[in-house]
Amino acid sequence: MYVDKVNEIKGVNWLDLGMPEAIWDLDVLSFGPLIVAMDAQGNSLYD
Repeated sequence: MYVDKVNEIKGVNWLDLGMPEAIWDLDVLSFGPLIVAMDAQGNSLYD
């Protein structure tokens, strides 16, 4: 599982929106490479 990649949870903002929508500040061991698949207008890279 990916839990061993998270070094530390530095903070959580907007937790009142619920856990999935909250902004999590994580310190991780390795992260990436990444592809952003959806932009702010809802357009999908995969469509």
